[in-house]
This record gives sequence, C-alpha cells and structure tokens, in this order.
Amino acid sequence: MSKIKKFIVLFLIVFALGCSSDDNIQAVPENFLVGEWNLKSATYLDSNDSVVFVDTKVEGGICPMDIIAFLADNTTKVTDYELDVTETSCVLYDEGIGSWLIKDQFLYLSNKDFTNRKLRINLLERDVLIVEHEVPQDEAYDYDSNVTHVKMEYTKIK
Repeated sequence: MSKIKKFIVLFLIVFALGCSSDDNIQAVPENFLVGEWNLKSATYLDSNDSVVFVDTKVEGGICPMDIIAFLADNTTKVTDYELDVTETSCVLYDEGIGSWLIKDQFLYLSNKDFTNRKLRINLLERDVLIVEHEVPQDEAYDYDSNVTHVKMEYTKIK
C-alpha cells in the first residue's frame, strides 16, 4: 500500500509542477510594437466590463485620432491632431515624447504627465495592438463616473 501512496504523491507533484499557471503566458513580441500606430477606437468600460461608450470619432472625418510611434530605442512620440479654425483641414494639436517598456503581458508608458502607466496587452500582432488600462483616481474626473478602465485598439501605419 505504501508504494501506491508514494506513486500517487509523486504523480500529484509532477502534475502540479507541469500545470503551473505561467504555462498560459506567452512572450509578447516586442519587435511587433516598433513602428507607428493609429488609435482606431477607445472603449470605455465600467467595473462589470459593460461598455459605457465607444469613441471611434475621427476629428471632423479628416484628422486621425492619436498616433503613437514606438521607437526601437524604447522612446515614444505621441501626436494629436485637431481641425483648423475653418474646420476643413487637420493641424497639429500636441506632440509628446516618452518611453515604453514591455514586461510580461504589460506595456509600461511614461511621459511628462505620468510615470509607468501600466497597460495590459490584450493583443499584439504585426498590425493590431489592443491594450487596456485602469483609470487612475487622479484622472477619473476626465471620464464618465461609471468608467473604471479603457480598452484601446490601434492599427499599425508603418
């Protein structure tokens, strides 16, 4: 009987070690991130993951949403556009420089406004990036009162 108990204990140990929770974590291909990305949509979610609203607005149908460039030296350049006063053409609204780092399944962004903003990478392929982040308490006033996190989908430009 003791041999059977030893076998069962050994089997359980091997099974437990072979089924660790990190088996499902896949490495995020950092080289896929390098390039320019255009924000396609921002989905604002509540604590139950219900959609509060979706922003797919392209400024006046002319200007793109935010464009973020992830450079190979781990710096970022974010470019925002808006319509000019005649509302017939797109003009530069703001540019920002920052940094990026991928660790595990997370993208960390830093710039003049925040340090190490943690975004969960839901999907990173050659031409699609979907990230999600919680709304920090100090920024909650910028959002609808129900919004707790934001999911952003980007498409690669180049």
